[in-house]
Amino acid sequence: MFLDAQSLEEEFGAKLGLPVLISLAREPVAPEALDPQEREAYARLQGNPRLECWLRGRMALRNLLSRLDESNGPGTLCFPHKVISLSHSGPYAVAAGVKSRATSGFGVDLELSRMPKPGSERFFLNAQEQVWIHTAPPISRPRELLRLWTVKEALFKANPHNRDSLLGHYGLIDPEALAGQARWRGDESIRYRYGTLALDDGFLTIAFRT
Repeated sequence: MFLDAQSLEEEFGAKLGLPVLISLAREPVAPEALDPQEREAYARLQGNPRLECWLRGRMALRNLLSRLDESNGPGTLCFPHKVISLSHSGPYAVAAGVKSRATSGFGVDLELSRMPKPGSERFFLNAQEQVWIHTAPPISRPRELLRLWTVKEALFKANPHNRDSLLGHYGLIDPEALAGQARWRGDESIRYRYGTLALDDGFLTIAFRT
């Protein structure tokens, strides 16, 4: 499978009604190119099997920040962030962001070549969403669960106050929709929008808080 950033930007722009910038990385950044804050994290990750994945994320962030005209380096970023988010899966790292300051939270989630375990829906879907997933044909249920997982993860990342929230606290207005609205149980007046793109072996979802 090959992902193309320009095509993804066009599709998500149409789904979200918001210009989105996307950077994809398949190669890791060279360790000597890391900034001082990143070098500290790099030292802590020595021997960790996720080190190369983390380095790909650093590369994706660098490419995105250059397009956003951000003067600060990737090592200074703190997540959750109002206009930038990062996800890793399989051979890809994806960084996404917006130039608009109209968003108060932004999230992206990529999931490739995996499926949630049967019964896991009770840990990340609310009661209404669980009812819906059990109406889906059994053969399509695992893939629908993966789609909803990416939606919930992106919504969680788009909440700047997500520390004490759970994935099930984000309720989708229409669980079947590939682009729609969601609310947070902590404050029903706060609205989120999300868009999901189906890929050959997974899903990519972007969400933002208005």
